[in-house]
Formats: sequence, C-alpha cells, structure tokens
Amino acid sequence: MHQLLVPLDGSERAERALDFALSLAQKGVAAGAKSTVMLLRAPTLDLQEIFLPSMVEHDAQWQEADAAELASLYLQRIRQKYDYLGLPIETVVREGDPAGHIVDLAAEAGVDLIVMAPRGVSGLSRWVFGSVTERVLREAPCPVLVAHESPPFEAVIVTLDGSALAEAALPAGLALARVVGCPITLLRVEPAAGDAGGAIAWEEAGGAAEMAGSDPVAAAAAYLDGVARGLDAGETPIRRVLLFGPAADRIIEYVEGKGPRLLAMATHGRTGLSRWVYGSVTEKVMRGTERPLLIVRPRPAK
Repeated sequence: MHQLLVPLDGSERAERALDFALSLAQKGVAAGAKSTVMLLRAPTLDLQEIFLPSMVEHDAQWQEADAAELASLYLQRIRQKYDYLGLPIETVVREGDPAGHIVDLAAEAGVDLIVMAPRGVSGLSRWVFGSVTERVLREAPCPVLVAHESPPFEAVIVTLDGSALAEAALPAGLALARVVGCPITLLRVEPAAGDAGGAIAWEEAGGAAEMAGSDPVAAAAAYLDGVARGLDAGETPIRRVLLFGPAADRIIEYVEGKGPRLLAMATHGRTGLSRWVYGSVTEKVMRGTERPLLIVRPRPAK
C-alpha cells in the first residue's frame, strides 16, 4: 500500500483515521515500501448554519476568511504535527462535495487505500454515516478502511460466503495483514443446525484438520481449506474458522472477541448499504461493531 488517502473534516474523530493511516505507512516503510499519505480537506457550507443559526457558534474568522485558505492552513498544521515521522505527507484542498472529491482524488492519484472515520462532527462541518462515508464506500475505486482504532491487530478477518464476490476482499485483507504483521483469518458462517447455535463448527490454524459433522460442514470447511491453499500468503499465518448461526450475529460476535481485530468484507456497491454482498448482513455488521472495517468493492468485469 504505497498511496494512502485520508479525508479530514477538522474533527478529532476524523483525525483518528489519520493516526491509523500513519501507523500503516510507518509499517510499510519498515517493510521496504515507499508510502505516501495524502490529506484531503473539502470545505463545504454546513446546512446547520442555514437552518439552525441559533444553535451554531459562528466564528468571525470563518466569516471573513476564505474557506479554502482556512482548510489549507488546517492541513499544514496537521502535516507539521507529524513531521517528526519523516513520512511523505501531501495536502490537497478542494471545495464542495466531499464524497465526490474523495472518490475523484483516489482515482486521479492511483490511491491504494482510503482511510476514513465513519463520521466526524465539528463546529462547521458534519459527516453523517450514510451520506459521505456511504457514498465513498459505494463509489471508491480502491479499498476503504473505516477506522475506529489503530494497529496492531491480533488478526485481519476476511468474511467469505463461497462466492467470488466475497473473495474479492482477500487480496486487500492479505496485504493489510502483511503490513501489520498479523495472521489472516478466513471466516465463514453456515446456518445453524439443531442446537449448534453460535458454536464453532470447525477451526484450525494450519496443517491437516479432522472434520466431524454433516456434509455441509465438511464441504464448507473444505472450501476454506481450498481458499487458504490458493493464497500466496508467504510467511503470513492463515487461520480458518467456520461458525453456525445467523451470519451477521456470528460475524459480530467473532470480530468483537478477545484481542484487537480488523474485519474485511466485499461489496458490489451499486445501491448503498442495503445491497452489499451479504445484503442486510453487511449493514448490520458495520453498525454492530466498533472494530476497524476494510471494505472492498470489486472492479467491474470488462
């Protein structure tokens, strides 16, 4: 991951994503990669100031100064704050339509990864989950990492359902696991059978596995084993986990388990959160966990 893009809106929440990106860039440099972090600020008029003027503290400096100039000064201050890291940090200011500028800049600059917060709130701007973030997830030309906490991680978990669409998250998930230096876990959830509930149907971290239970369980475990064999993981450990039960619930429970974990999922991104690879499952997972999420939109077939 050589080029990382971090959109900022001036809020502390959004800046947490920058800490995440800088940590990844540092790890990439340590591994011999040339990593550049791009900071984007797209100032736009806040609708709160139009409809709720009595509830907004107006800043005289904002009223008098040019929005782009203030955005540039803000990004310069952020860049200077992290000068000691010795990383290449670029700043870009574009006025209006934050989501559109994020997507466009990612395409223009050949960005490998967008790192952003799910929402940001500050006096003069507001990111609401389901607007800017959702649109970026739907249209981004590269993987998007929605960051809540920074590395290190115990594992990068890639959810699989047996489809090629879900498997599109594997390359980015594996690349991230390599950069962070943690195992990658292949996770599949099968419908509950009898009293299986949320029990682990099958789990192993390498080598041969003894599979007990029904044919569907054996088939699903064999699928995970085949995916693992097909990965060019190098020295990155691969774990395989098969769970029973409702997909969203089991995924959330597993990723929220002991130890810091990052979850990677794929989406076709055509019509928003409710039409992703797992349908409503992905939406429920995104809203049900505070773990970092790596969302991958497969490239359309040519």
